[in-house]
Amino acid sequence: MSTLGSSYNTPPELLLQAQRLPAAQGYQWIKGGFRFFLRNAPLLAFLSFGYLALIIVIKKIPLAGPFLAFLLTPVLAVGVMNGCRLIARAEPFRYGILLSGFQQNAPALITLGGLYFAVVISAFLVGGIFDEGILLELMLSGEPINIDLLRHN
Repeated sequence: MSTLGSSYNTPPELLLQAQRLPAAQGYQWIKGGFRFFLRNAPLLAFLSFGYLALIIVIKKIPLAGPFLAFLLTPVLAVGVMNGCRLIARAEPFRYGILLSGFQQNAPALITLGGLYFAVVISAFLVGGIFDEGILLELMLSGEPINIDLLRHN
């Protein structure tokens, strides 16, 4: 049985391991997430809606917008994670936290966004083999998806 990273002599404690836990543990995990949210609901709401608003505004940029949104997704996600770190440490809100992903490792994060874009496009291209390009055509058309069209093809 092969495990992730075993060919690189990775110590077992650093490997990703799936755990089987009782359903009650999942419930506790959800309760913990909700308690975390309540610690600073306004900041988490700001981070969530601010992230979405920035992505929407970026996507509105003619021609390059959708591509830029893919590139900047990891950078903006780091801003959300940094905001969560502020909450976990009970630190006060800092202006610019949502854009903090640009402060460190921005080139690597943008590269990761490019990889994300390549993987999504590859998935659409591979999917196009099986659906004769219908999904890609629908996504690029900008029109609402007609469910009946999908059912009859």
